[in-house]
Amino acid sequence: MSTANRLSRTARDIERHLGAICSVTRNTRCGLLRTNQSRAVSDAVAFFAGPCAAAHRECVEQILPALRSSAAKSVGVLDPLLALYIQAETHQTNIGALARRWLALGVLDAADGTEMRSELERLQNVYARLLPMEEEVLYPIVVAMAGANGSLRAANAEAR
Repeated sequence: MSTANRLSRTARDIERHLGAICSVTRNTRCGLLRTNQSRAVSDAVAFFAGPCAAAHRECVEQILPALRSSAAKSVGVLDPLLALYIQAETHQTNIGALARRWLALGVLDAADGTEMRSELERLQNVYARLLPMEEEVLYPIVVAMAGANGSLRAANAEAR
């Protein structure tokens, strides 16, 4: 699977998991989790800590450095993209900690509930900017570079 396709699939998964955890947070009564809600929260936390974090690392450690060395730096989106990846990772870490506590205790207290909703809103705002930027700017550049260089790894190796 190509890098752009893999990142695009991750973007769809981000929207799905973020939507699920937001829905659970909005729809729990007194912060108590039902079994299906617990599973949705657990799945979202696992996704954000696993495949989503790996995709962000790939962008930060491989894709952006390769793009920075190419003509793509004139596009002027690499630094904003990097900042958005860092913001997303921060919010995902905070949400993960709150969600793990919620899952362990089986209840989300009022203060944690307020913080969870606030973190989720901030993460949604980050992804509202990041996902379109990836789709419109990053993916086409990655596809073009992969075609021109044979692979993104080759482009990254040339950058070093």
